[in-house]
Amino acid sequence: MASVHRSRPRLSGARACRRRLLGPVLIVGLALGAVLGEPDLDRAFAQSGGPYRISRATIAGGGVTFGSGGTHRLGGTAAQPHAGVFAGDNVALTGGFWIADGAAPPGSSVSGSVRYYNADRAVPGVTVSLSGATAVSASTDSAGTYAATGLDSGSWEARPVKIGDRRQGVSALDASYVLQSVVGLRSLSAAQSLACDVTGNGSISALDAARIMQLVVGVISTFPASTMCGSDWLFTPDPAAPGAPQLTFPQLAGGTCQNGAFAYEPLDTALTGQDFTAILLGDCTGNWTPAAAGTGRSSPGEEGP
Repeated sequence: MASVHRSRPRLSGARACRRRLLGPVLIVGLALGAVLGEPDLDRAFAQSGGPYRISRATIAGGGVTFGSGGTHRLGGTAAQPHAGVFAGDNVALTGGFWIADGAAPPGSSVSGSVRYYNADRAVPGVTVSLSGATAVSASTDSAGTYAATGLDSGSWEARPVKIGDRRQGVSALDASYVLQSVVGLRSLSAAQSLACDVTGNGSISALDAARIMQLVVGVISTFPASTMCGSDWLFTPDPAAPGAPQLTFPQLAGGTCQNGAFAYEPLDTALTGQDFTAILLGDCTGNWTPAAAGTGRSSPGEEGP
């Protein structure tokens, strides 16, 4: 690559900027616009490639910091449009700039666990689909944990689905719970109400009990609500999840299904504790149990499928 000559503007000693260049680059030689609200306080040159990080750091010569908290503004170059106003100590850009340490930011990630609504049981085999600039998925393991890593910064939505694996979770006892609720002999929790509404019409009735019995004896193989949701399970996001993601709660009404999800606007870090509570449609009693470790059978003492 041909050598490129660049000249830098003369700055005061306190503002002499330390720079480190990562790999072969194309120096455009245009300055960042305004930093900390003051035009030409510090300058950096644009380059091809990326991503690169603009970090809080004391500039060689002493006394001056770059992006020292609060709000600061980054101007544009020929290689990238105006970057706008940012808050906080660190600003990550996806390409076009280098300054200070120039370290590439780590990829973002989402991880958490899926537990059953009754008895806090781990739920394996849940597919957590993440949709953003690309589509990514992660599955829960035997401990009910999942992790999606290496995600680009940006807007993402995490939405779980699970097909089958009812095991002993749906039985005639669930139909009796529905009928007891209909006549006022049993109160159902919010999670139980979702589990019992297998017709997906937003209410509990004798028709839900009939559909449960039809599945138990093999007349039908899936519930109407499962078809609406594209999942035999519903999932409730944890309202206390770190990072304050946007929450979508599961809802069945009027023949439509909205399953639970987390939304990130944007996702720009590694988030843990993105947990969901799982609800098997038809399991009004909450007695679903995962397979015993290393087998395809239900835990000892439980009925088979």
